This record gives sequence, C-alpha cells and structure tokens, in this order.
Amino acid sequence: MRNKKVFFVIASIFSIFVLAGAAFAANTANINVTSEPVRAGASCDKAGGITITFDRDTVLTDGDQITMDLTLNVTLCTDIDIVISNDDAGEYADLENTVDIEDVGWDEANSNIGGPVVLTDADSNSSSIGGGVYFHIYGTEGQARVTIDVIGENPGASFTVGPDSEDNLAITLLAQNTNADYPGEEGIFVDSDNDGVYDEAAQLANNTMCIDVSDPAFTGDTVRGNFDSKGDKFTFLPSNPQIAHIAPALNITLDPCKDREPGHIELGDRITQGSDTCDAFDNESYAGFCPDHVNNNMVIASSSPFDQLQYEVTMEILINGQSGDNGVYWSNQLPLSEGYGTKDDACDATNANGAALGAATYELANGSAAVPELPHGDDCDVDANGRAVVMNIAASDLNLAAQDDFLWFNLPALNYDIDDVQEGDVVTVKITINKVPCGELFTGIWEIGTFGCQAAGVSNTILFPYFTDMQEAEIYWDGIAIVNIGSTDGTATLTIYEADGDVATMDVNVSANSSYVNLLSAMISGMTLTTSVDGTLGNARVYIRVNTDFNVDGFAMMARSDTGESMGYLPRLVDMD
Repeated sequence: MRNKKVFFVIASIFSIFVLAGAAFAANTANINVTSEPVRAGASCDKAGGITITFDRDTVLTDGDQITMDLTLNVTLCTDIDIVISNDDAGEYADLENTVDIEDVGWDEANSNIGGPVVLTDADSNSSSIGGGVYFHIYGTEGQARVTIDVIGENPGASFTVGPDSEDNLAITLLAQNTNADYPGEEGIFVDSDNDGVYDEAAQLANNTMCIDVSDPAFTGDTVRGNFDSKGDKFTFLPSNPQIAHIAPALNITLDPCKDREPGHIELGDRITQGSDTCDAFDNESYAGFCPDHVNNNMVIASSSPFDQLQYEVTMEILINGQSGDNGVYWSNQLPLSEGYGTKDDACDATNANGAALGAATYELANGSAAVPELPHGDDCDVDANGRAVVMNIAASDLNLAAQDDFLWFNLPALNYDIDDVQEGDVVTVKITINKVPCGELFTGIWEIGTFGCQAAGVSNTILFPYFTDMQEAEIYWDGIAIVNIGSTDGTATLTIYEADGDVATMDVNVSANSSYVNLLSAMISGMTLTTSVDGTLGNARVYIRVNTDFNVDGFAMMARSDTGESMGYLPRLVDMD
C-alpha cells in the first residue's frame, strides 16, 4: 500500500511538470488582453486589444485558422478587415517584436504579388518553409466571431518560431496601433477599394474591436473572447480571456437652462431700392432674433463625467423637423465648446467662453461638399454651394476636462435664403456625438427659434371679462371664438373663473390661421375643476382667461334664446409680466 502511495505522489509531481512544460511548448499561444470598460447597454463601445504570443517551435502554416467568439448575446458593431505581416527581416530580426505588415500588402487574387519577406529567427536565419505568412483578421457587424487566417505566400508555406529558446512571435491586433507606431514603411493595411489588395494604411478605427452589449438578453458583468483553432492545433492560455467589463450606463440628455427660450427670428425682406435685409441670426449673441429670444444655450448633461476621449460631432439643420435644403444654412464660423462641472456654469457661458473645435467639413442636402458663406449682412440669397445643412466637426476632446459632466456648444451664426423660408418655420439643430472609433454616444434635437416676430399690439394672453353663465341655454346662450393668427398650429389653455369661486381649466387645439368656436355649455364636459366652492360648473356668471403658444385674438357672443337679442365684444389683451 505504501509503494502505491509513493508511486501516486511521484506521478502527480510528474504530471505537474508536464503541464508546466506545456505552457512553453510548441503550438502554444499565450493570450494577453486589456479589459476595457464598456457602458451598460451600449450599442457600440470599445473592447480591449489582443496580443497573441506563439512559443518557440510553433509552426504557422498556410491554412491555419484561429477564431474568437464573443460572450453569448454580444456582437461586433463594426466590420473588421485588416492584414498583418512582417516587412523587413533585417529590422525585425528579433521575433519578440510585434509583427507588422509589408508595405505593398497581400493580394488576395494573386498571392505572389507583394509577397511578404520571410520571417527570421533571432540569428536572422530563415526558419520558414516555402515562403512567408500573413495574418488576415476579419469579422462582420452583427456577428459574434473574429477570425484570424494564416495566409501563405505559396500553398503550404509555413513559418517556425525559433530556433533559440528566447524566440517567440507576438502579434498585436485590434489594439488601435496604426502605421505611425512602426518605423519606415511598415504598418497595418486595409483593402479600401475592395479590389482584393490590402495596400492602404489602416486608420485607428480599422484596428479596433467595437462591440454591442445592448441586447437585453445579455446580463453579464464581463465580456470574454473564447479562442479556438481549426483542428485544435493551438493551445490557448487562457482560452477565454476577458476583453471588456461593464461600467455604469451614461444617461446623456439635452438640458435646457431655466428661462432660456428660443424665441423668434427676425424675418427680413426684399427692398426695391437699396440692399435687402436678411441678417444672419446667432443663437448665443441674440443677433438676428426678436426681443423675446433669451440666450438659448445648447447644454448637454451626462449622468457621470464624460470620458476623456476623442469625439466626432455632426450637426444638421432641420426646418419644421425635416431634413433637406429648406432655406437655413451654416455660416463659416467655427463652433466653440467647453466642459463644465455644474449646470449653472454651463448656462452662464457667454460668447467669450469656449475654445474653437477642429476644422469642420460641410455637406449640402444631397451629401455633396459645401463651402459655407460668411454670416450674412444685407443679403437675402445663399449661393448653391454655400447651402450647407450638415456640419461634421473633426475628432477632438471637445475641451472637456476631468469631472466635467456638462457640455456647452456655441453654435455658428446661421444664414437663410428668404425665398425658401416663411413666417412660422421652426429652426432646430440635430446634434449627434460619436465616440472615436466605436459609434454613437448621443443624439438630440435643439430648438433655435421660429421665424417671424410677434406683431405689435398682439398678445399670447387674452381676457374675456364677462359671460352670463355656462349652463345650457335657458334664457341666454354664450359662445366663444379663439383665433390663431400665427402660421403654426398651437394650443390654448382656458382658465374659467366663476363668481361663486369655482375655477376650472381646459386645453383646446387651434390650427394655424384658423379658429376654435364653441358654446360654453358644450365645453363643460371637457373641463377640469381645480378649485371648488359648490362643485358645480355653469351656475354663475363667469370670466375666462386664455393663454396660448401662438399670436391670438378672439370674440365673445351672447344672445337671448327667447327674443334673439344679442351682443358681442372683443377680448382684452393682457400683459402677464
């Protein structure tokens, strides 16, 4: 019995040495991944980069394939398609260096064109058989798999790591390293024109793994990459490394400042003699706005500080909620931005605050390049190539500092063509913020203003000082007319005050250039009693105040049912300030 125990101990020790040796054996691939924070529910965010290190005596052969599958219910949110290889064996004799790409690239259709220089060992002696190898890394948006194909210059081409014990081969991929990270002409390349030749330098976005964790079925705290190889050729240590961990979700919203209203935009006109008057309007400086515009700062709030990253911003002008060439265009002023720690500071920002963002590119409504014009003075026309409705701002940090959770934009002045706009048109800006390189962070709509100043002597509040009562006609019937003299549909709020102390309210919709007409007795059923004395509406004389979001007028009418005697009057204008 004792001999069996001794044998078992010796066998166990031997197995430990065998397993330990496997970590340094041929065809062993050591996986090193940086786990990146991915926001909970993010439809596109950055995962970690990967380094695969092959040990000495590992043989890489044309046709070898490695796959990495993401955690269940997690997918790629962008395509991946890059090629990596070695260029100059003289410069990269030490195989501990990360492999890079040959400057001509891999030709899918004719593999001997731009074939790779043979990889070498630490003594610069060729250890390959039949030529060198490439690594083709690819994956498809919406799928969970990243594939790494070993591509030989010739069929059966292979490469053997070694021969010295310190030799290994490390391939870094999806880690945002680009040509700038390599000396000379080396780098990572893509096939930008889909001709099968990977001959254009990869950009940061090409060499990044962006993942989607928004599927409600995914409830994990981490995302892993599960490695495997065709024919189980390679042993991966570890086989399922963590590539991301879930961070709290960001709630990002447009956050209007108190009492900051978009107001109305002055609508210029054609002048027969002299110059036309259609001045540009500026959201922050009040220029070109009617007196009711109050510094309508665009403030975006985050539930926790913004990440210190690069962001790309797109701003599109909408008219009445519609995209297209509708008469309002960006000027050539550059937008400003600034981060703040409190909402009050962001709301108090002035034109002097903020720093200019990087160079912007502009688009016409059809997507063609535009050249925005100077902010207009006396000019009511915008040239065809100046009708810029989309502004794309180059990647920057948006002047955000650590702990900033409010972002303020100072928008450029806007030009307009008077032939294409009219009173009542509502101007808004759709803003989209993308994190580089993994997709959309935020999108929202910000109102700039409505064309047309309010006419003199016109109010948004009117008062009907007397009606007999609101009961169904017995002796008198009472009627009311509310007229929308504006060019946009609106809502009127009626507050009814009875002599016995009852108070009630109701909202009615009034179309543009139209009116709401009704008998008071027919309105009772739609009213909400807010203050009750006897709890009965319609049993006492009444006055009515009407508040609207449009320029309003109206008329009151009363008549005896038995004799037909009648009277009417116009309401009073009320200044609620």
